[in-house]
Amino acid sequence: MMSWIALFFDWLSVIDWMPSPYGRELDAEQDLNPNKTRPSPNKWNGVTQEEILVFQLICRVYSISNGIGIIVKADLDNQSPRALSLIPIYPGANWHEREAREMFGVTFDEHPDLRNIYLPGDFEGHPLRKDYPLL
Repeated sequence: MMSWIALFFDWLSVIDWMPSPYGRELDAEQDLNPNKTRPSPNKWNGVTQEEILVFQLICRVYSISNGIGIIVKADLDNQSPRALSLIPIYPGANWHEREAREMFGVTFDEHPDLRNIYLPGDFEGHPLRKDYPLL
């Protein structure tokens, strides 16, 4: 049995999905619906639009010695997206988590320093969110 330890933090990002009654088909490695049938866009199958999670945190860690990488995906709450910081394990996640907070509004619990990287400190909003006004 091969032991697997992810010694290398590769990257972290956030996706702000557009709500869709069809789900996130690009999330699967293979097409889970070979017949390509789609539900009616007017039918939400009992799920309201407010219940659909639109934020997803994606992170990749890598084992250099074994040549194996793992991508971890986590759905986040729409109203208050938050996740536990990876900094205690991977200090290299610092910049990635700060950027995700600044651009998407994701709070990383136990992060030691979530100040802005690009935007002024008094900037309001998160420019990479779909609900951010462009004008």
